[in-house]
Amino acid sequence: MDFLKERGSDILDYLTIYDSDYMNMDLKFAYRYLTNTELLEDLHDHNFYEYFLIVSGSVTHMINGREEILKAGDLVFIRDFDRHHYHNQLNQKCEMINVSFSREYFDAGCRYLGEPLRAFLLNPSAHSLKIYISSYNLSSYVQKHDFFNFRMPGQELILKFKLLLIEILSLFLLDAPKTFPDQSRQKLENMLEQMNSQENIEEGLPAMLRITGFSHGHLCRVMKEALHTTPKQYLTDLRMTYASNLLTNSTMDILSISLKVGYTSLSHFITKFKESFGMTPLKYRQTH
Repeated sequence: MDFLKERGSDILDYLTIYDSDYMNMDLKFAYRYLTNTELLEDLHDHNFYEYFLIVSGSVTHMINGREEILKAGDLVFIRDFDRHHYHNQLNQKCEMINVSFSREYFDAGCRYLGEPLRAFLLNPSAHSLKIYISSYNLSSYVQKHDFFNFRMPGQELILKFKLLLIEILSLFLLDAPKTFPDQSRQKLENMLEQMNSQENIEEGLPAMLRITGFSHGHLCRVMKEALHTTPKQYLTDLRMTYASNLLTNSTMDILSISLKVGYTSLSHFITKFKESFGMTPLKYRQTH
């Protein structure tokens, strides 16, 4: 660990990792696939940027004086002024993808995607930058990193990395707060709260439109802007979560559960449930 240099602060000693000691400076990036036993437990910062994606398990991450529990699907962006480390609990197992890259690549990505991305990512009031990748998309993003494991000419490797980095930064750009009228935001928040009732879950989209007073098109725009989802997908996720709770916490038969969450077709309900949980409602009840 020769690349670690001790530095002092008013509160804690910490370590600085320098790019020239850590990366191939012809490439100016580095890739690692890590387990929890390989994670750095010393408080540190570095003069480059990085992101890491939790592939499986969980890990306790300390960043800028705060603690967060990261789980599979969490994608975290680390800036050159963040100080962080990992705290490995005895019962925690974790695998993650870690990609580090120079300021040069970060600046190029911000120029390509626009300066609002830079303002969002470098906002000092944000103690941690984290987004969630669904289990459905997680395996796809793991596969997108496979090219790091193969030998190829340097220029080809750099091109593949640049394309991947733009895609990763785009995920954070999509997650950046967007501005829309306060009235719309308040109506949306009110709707999300009221949709947690059995009657509104069963009613579905008409309830969402009734509560907000929005047209269907406006509801779609507001939910995409604020939540990065559609009313249809949000409602499906809500219904499947409610159904899973009924399966594990009640003796209600599956047809009754299907009707209770708004599906008059049992076969359609079973199909949607399998898409969400990878198993039939009956198998889910037996498993849990």
